[in-house]
Amino acid sequence: MELRAEDSPCSLLVNSQAGSSSNGISTPATSVPTWPGDPAGSSSIAAQQAGSAASGEAAQLRRSIERLKLRNQRAEGEIEELRDASRAARTDLVRADDILEALMDSGDVSGKVYESLAELSKLLASVSGRLRKGG
Repeated sequence: MELRAEDSPCSLLVNSQAGSSSNGISTPATSVPTWPGDPAGSSSIAAQQAGSAASGEAAQLRRSIERLKLRNQRAEGEIEELRDASRAARTDLVRADDILEALMDSGDVSGKVYESLAELSKLLASVSGRLRKGG
């Protein structure tokens, strides 16, 4: 029995002719390279598995993108709610400061109450400043 290079188990057979190769193994014209003695299509199965893995990864990436888009929409909604709350708090602080100013200017408060109102006014101004920086 004579061995030829084409019969070596390590050589790939590539079918350049439709229907047969140089060693007599019949393969379709669209086949991918196969190993002699391997079931026809074992290489194509590996290629399909690689394609399946790639399409699986692509599907996973698409799902991840959709989750991130949803998370971004929620975060934008929360940010808008925080901005609204900040604006409302600043408005309330302005009203509270106006009330304090009116009380302090009324002249009907004792020295101790006046000092407490002045301290409260400083506290409200501090909170107002923090809200401006954050919102």
